Amino acid sequence: MKFGIIAVGRDCAGVIDEVLAPWIESFRRHDMHICLLSATFKEMEGLLPAGPDKATEDAMERYALKYSDRISSVMFRNYATEAEVRERGRQVLMARDVKADLVCILDCADELYTVEQIDRIIRFVEHYPLMAWYKLSFKNYVFNDHTYLVQPFQPPRIWWCKYGERVLTQCSYDNDFEYAKLDGTSSVKDDKLPSLVIPPNVVWIRHLSWLSNERSRLKVAYQAKHFGHGAGCSYRWDESTNSLTWNQAYFDRLKLPLPEVVHE
Repeated sequence: MKFGIIAVGRDCAGVIDEVLAPWIESFRRHDMHICLLSATFKEMEGLLPAGPDKATEDAMERYALKYSDRISSVMFRNYATEAEVRERGRQVLMARDVKADLVCILDCADELYTVEQIDRIIRFVEHYPLMAWYKLSFKNYVFNDHTYLVQPFQPPRIWWCKYGERVLTQCSYDNDFEYAKLDGTSSVKDDKLPSLVIPPNVVWIRHLSWLSNERSRLKVAYQAKHFGHGAGCSYRWDESTNSLTWNQAYFDRLKLPLPEVVHE
């Protein structure tokens, strides 16, 4: 079984070594291929220049050169959507020279797996192969690296490239993929097919998702545009304190309490 990783990141040169280390260590035990991709998402136009930042681009290309049989790199020169970037990763991983059996989304800026967690994930999907796709459980750190949400964050993260008589065909939105019949007809969204959550007692992945830093300031601006027709962003940047805080208006709009947090 070949495990393909769609690894997306921008402005992550300072953490990419730590993010990729457990995956590279896992090369010794598992058949894997990583597609590193960097781009500026189109919602950031006016805030960041198009294309990857040079430091991240250089780091990714160094990895692709050093591990040329296991790692590929793709740099987008123009603004692109999340779906466009991840779709390109899917294409690379499902191409004839790679032929991944599963694809997994990885954020190179803030998702810190361990080798043991990668082993457990692979054992889990091998044990439950009748699912089309899986959600992972993330331990979301907020505001600082010792405060985390009690409730696990459980987004779609892993898809079989072939499920029955269907094949994974495209990323249609953020974390959403579609499957079509082998002849390319009758495409359906992944949420119409069976899935499982890989629970936190199996893996609870360290996710430095919303720390009070420049990356989160830009992320707030991104989500305000990206989800502008919905509820918006659950965080806001407080200019008076130059820090991240809850967006109370978001929770009032959805009639939700503020999330419960734990301090380590």
